[in-house]
Amino acid sequence: VVLESHIRYVTALAGLGEVSFADTAPGEGFGMRVVVEGAEAYLSYDRGVDPAEEIDRLAKRLAKVEVELERAVSKLAGESFIAKAPPDVVEKERAKQRELEDKRNKLDEQIKALKAQREGRS
Repeated sequence: VVLESHIRYVTALAGLGEVSFADTAPGEGFGMRVVVEGAEAYLSYDRGVDPAEEIDRLAKRLAKVEVELERAVSKLAGESFIAKAPPDVVEKERAKQRELEDKRNKLDEQIKALKAQREGRS
Protein backbone atom coordinates (compact mmCIF):
# COMPACT_ATOMS: atom_id res chain seq x y z
CA VAL A 1 0.00 0.00 0.00
CA VAL A 2 2.84 2.40 0.82
CA LEU A 3 4.57 1.64 -2.47
CA GLU A 4 1.36 1.99 -4.43
CA SER A 5 0.74 5.46 -3.03
CA HIS A 6 4.27 6.56 -3.99
CA ILE A 7 4.62 4.59 -7.21
CA ARG A 8 5.58 7.52 -9.41
CA TYR A 9 8.56 8.26 -7.14
CA VAL A 10 9.63 4.62 -7.00
CA THR A 11 9.35 4.33 -10.78
CA ALA A 12 11.37 7.49 -11.40
CA LEU A 13 14.08 6.81 -8.81
CA ALA A 14 14.55 3.19 -9.83
CA GLY A 15 14.37 3.92 -13.55
CA LEU A 16 11.56 1.45 -14.05
CA GLY A 17 9.46 1.34 -17.17
CA GLU A 18 6.41 -0.17 -15.54
CA VAL A 19 5.32 -1.35 -12.09
CA SER A 20 2.45 -3.68 -11.36
CA PHE A 21 1.23 -5.30 -8.15
CA ALA A 22 -0.10 -8.83 -7.79
CA ASP A 23 -1.01 -11.25 -5.05
CA THR A 24 0.87 -14.11 -6.70
CA ALA A 25 4.37 -14.52 -8.07
CA PRO A 26 4.83 -14.53 -11.84
CA GLY A 27 5.53 -17.81 -13.56
CA GLU A 28 8.59 -17.28 -15.71
CA GLY A 29 10.05 -14.33 -17.54
CA PHE A 30 11.46 -12.34 -14.68
CA GLY A 31 15.15 -11.60 -14.34
CA MET A 32 15.58 -11.30 -10.62
CA ARG A 33 13.68 -11.83 -7.41
CA VAL A 34 14.27 -9.45 -4.52
CA VAL A 35 13.01 -10.49 -1.10
CA VAL A 36 12.54 -8.01 1.71
CA GLU A 37 10.60 -8.33 4.93
CA GLY A 38 6.95 -8.69 4.04
CA ALA A 39 7.32 -8.43 0.26
CA GLU A 40 8.84 -9.94 -2.84
CA ALA A 41 9.65 -8.05 -6.02
CA TYR A 42 10.16 -9.67 -9.39
CA LEU A 43 12.12 -7.61 -11.87
CA SER A 44 11.92 -8.21 -15.59
CA TYR A 45 14.87 -7.49 -17.81
CA ASP A 46 12.87 -7.75 -20.99
CA ARG A 47 13.22 -4.02 -21.61
CA GLY A 48 16.18 -1.77 -21.04
CA VAL A 49 18.58 -3.95 -19.03
CA ASP A 50 21.19 -6.16 -20.60
CA PRO A 51 21.55 -9.36 -18.54
CA ALA A 52 25.27 -9.56 -19.43
CA GLU A 53 25.85 -6.06 -18.05
CA GLU A 54 23.90 -6.91 -14.92
CA ILE A 55 25.94 -10.09 -14.47
CA ASP A 56 29.15 -8.03 -14.73
CA ARG A 57 27.85 -5.49 -12.21
CA LEU A 58 26.82 -8.20 -9.76
CA ALA A 59 30.14 -10.02 -10.25
CA LYS A 60 32.01 -6.86 -9.25
CA ARG A 61 29.88 -6.54 -6.12
CA LEU A 62 30.45 -10.22 -5.39
CA ALA A 63 34.23 -9.78 -5.67
CA LYS A 64 34.14 -6.93 -3.13
CA VAL A 65 31.99 -8.97 -0.75
CA GLU A 66 34.37 -11.92 -1.05
CA VAL A 67 37.37 -9.71 -0.18
CA GLU A 68 35.55 -8.37 2.90
CA LEU A 69 34.47 -11.90 3.86
CA GLU A 70 38.03 -13.19 3.51
CA ARG A 71 39.20 -10.40 5.85
CA ALA A 72 36.56 -11.26 8.43
CA VAL A 73 37.31 -15.00 8.28
CA SER A 74 41.03 -14.31 8.58
CA LYS A 75 40.51 -12.05 11.57
CA LEU A 76 38.34 -14.64 13.32
CA ALA A 77 40.86 -17.38 12.56
CA GLY A 78 43.57 -15.47 14.40
CA GLU A 79 43.97 -16.78 17.94
CA SER A 80 45.30 -13.45 19.17
CA PHE A 81 42.17 -11.61 17.99
CA ILE A 82 39.88 -14.07 19.76
CA ALA A 83 42.01 -14.02 22.92
CA LYS A 84 42.51 -10.25 23.16
CA ALA A 85 39.31 -8.75 21.76
CA PRO A 86 36.33 -8.17 24.05
CA PRO A 87 33.55 -10.75 23.54
CA ASP A 88 31.18 -8.17 22.06
CA VAL A 89 33.78 -7.22 19.42
CA VAL A 90 34.30 -10.89 18.51
CA GLU A 91 30.54 -11.41 18.24
CA LYS A 92 30.22 -8.30 16.09
CA GLU A 93 32.86 -9.71 13.72
CA ARG A 94 31.04 -13.07 13.63
CA ALA A 95 27.80 -11.29 12.79
CA LYS A 96 29.62 -9.40 10.04
CA GLN A 97 30.90 -12.72 8.67
CA ARG A 98 27.38 -14.19 8.64
CA GLU A 99 26.00 -11.08 6.91
CA LEU A 100 28.72 -11.21 4.26
CA GLU A 101 28.12 -14.92 3.67
CA ASP A 102 24.42 -14.17 3.21
CA LYS A 103 25.21 -11.35 0.74
CA ARG A 104 27.59 -13.63 -1.17
CA ASN A 105 24.93 -16.35 -1.42
CA LYS A 106 22.28 -13.91 -2.63
CA LEU A 107 24.61 -12.42 -5.25
CA ASP A 108 25.52 -15.94 -6.41
CA GLU A 109 21.82 -16.76 -6.78
CA GLN A 110 21.14 -13.59 -8.75
CA ILE A 111 24.07 -14.24 -11.08
CA LYS A 112 22.99 -17.86 -11.65
CA ALA A 113 19.40 -16.77 -12.37
CA LEU A 114 20.58 -14.17 -14.89
CA LYS A 115 22.90 -16.67 -16.59
CA ALA A 116 20.06 -19.19 -16.81
CA GLN A 117 17.78 -16.53 -18.26
CA ARG A 118 20.40 -15.48 -20.79
CA GLU A 119 21.04 -19.09 -21.83
CA GLY A 120 17.29 -19.65 -22.16
CA ARG A 121 17.06 -16.77 -24.65
CA SER A 122 19.96 -17.93 -26.79
